[in-house]
Amino acid sequence: MRSMLDTRSILLAAFAAASFACGGGTSFSSGVDETKQVKDLTDADAKTLCDNAEETAKDFYENNKDGFCKLGGVLVAAFSGGDPATCEATVETCKGQEPETSGKCEPIDTACEATIAEIEACYNDSIEAAEEVFDEISSKSCEELLMDTSSAPGGDVQTPASCTALMEKCPTLEFGNVSITGTSSTT
Repeated sequence: MRSMLDTRSILLAAFAAASFACGGGTSFSSGVDETKQVKDLTDADAKTLCDNAEETAKDFYENNKDGFCKLGGVLVAAFSGGDPATCEATVETCKGQEPETSGKCEPIDTACEATIAEIEACYNDSIEAAEEVFDEISSKSCEELLMDTSSAPGGDVQTPASCTALMEKCPTLEFGNVSITGTSSTT
């Protein structure tokens, strides 16, 4: 059975999981021939892609840890009365923790004719968009983020065109998921 890691799920998990240094600099290379179609991946290709996607998710977290921790702090504070001190304490606790990652590879769409280059483009475009959000989040204080009720932290994130094209080409493509945890409440 062939398998690989879901780019979209990694990024969704990253947003859900919860940076004074700006993030950025994360990029994904599958390690698989970019001209290969998903339907033609061998088990070894799928494992290589999966392993590299998980490593990229870890790099993404480390490069954007301040933003992840601040988002987690805002969420904890918002659900426990909105106190900025709760947010700040959660951020400090989070920064001191190592992330725990768990990945699961799922069967791929054996009819998908997308190339590895298309998957890499979607993954990298998604990372770029997410890093912009985490840069914005990390540039604000907990108090500013808790006071700004005009939108979600980081604003409205659009699906990159490369991902829309990939989803249209392979609507049933499932790659699995990776979750990154490490944010906890201190109250």
